Amino acid sequence: LKLSTFAMQDPAAERSLAHDIVDGVIAADGFQAVFKHPVSFDSRQGEFVQRHLTDSEVELELLALLQRRPGVFLERYGRIMARKDIELLAQHGHEDAEVQHWVAQLLTVGLSEATRRRRRRQKLQQLISDDSEDSYFSVHMIRQRHPQLFYEELGRFGISHASPSAPMTPGHGAPKFSEFLVNRLEVMLEEETATQQTEARVEFTELEKADARAVFLHKAQQRFLDGLDNGVDYEAIDNDPALDDHKQLGQDAEDAYFESDVES
Repeated sequence: LKLSTFAMQDPAAERSLAHDIVDGVIAADGFQAVFKHPVSFDSRQGEFVQRHLTDSEVELELLALLQRRPGVFLERYGRIMARKDIELLAQHGHEDAEVQHWVAQLLTVGLSEATRRRRRRQKLQQLISDDSEDSYFSVHMIRQRHPQLFYEELGRFGISHASPSAPMTPGHGAPKFSEFLVNRLEVMLEEETATQQTEARVEFTELEKADARAVFLHKAQQRFLDGLDNGVDYEAIDNDPALDDHKQLGQDAEDAYFESDVES
């Protein structure tokens, strides 16, 4: 199988490279959601029907697409391809404008903002679903990371302790600066609350306190999405395809599939 995509002198090397790329795509997480079996009109039934290909037919289908329309191959499967395979296509590809465009999108330009935000939101949902006492988005853990936010959003409601049952400074040894700041803001909050109670007693309803906590949590979650949490490996999150919504990726690939068929 001669692949016009590659500028290699050894046909055997071309075939081996093409098979490696296709095998990598087939083995990738989310491939089943992205790959669409062919649909054709059945005159006997009078309707369109989908024919499910065998594994060998799927491989031949992908090899043929890589040979005939490498740009479309990258458009459909580039998001689930290994980076090394995209780099191989970039290294051995001819100066095909469509190929170069998708290589640039997938490698040079890097992740789209939509992909980055989608993966961070998926990671956010995973963290939120953890309901343990020391979970990432438990109120007292957020208080440790963002004491000023805690003070500003919850302090005026007299909420001075996020989690009475949990230690505010776990571990031993010299306190960290963040722990010092938490303790300092705690003292300020208690002093401010005492002053307010002396001047004019203001009582907040449980609903008002619940609303304040909701705003506090929302702002903390937004900080996570915006990349403002120290100690979080955002690069690992942004480049983790396991965080992709494969159902949505499949819909995107299906749209691209039919659009490319219309253009051809």
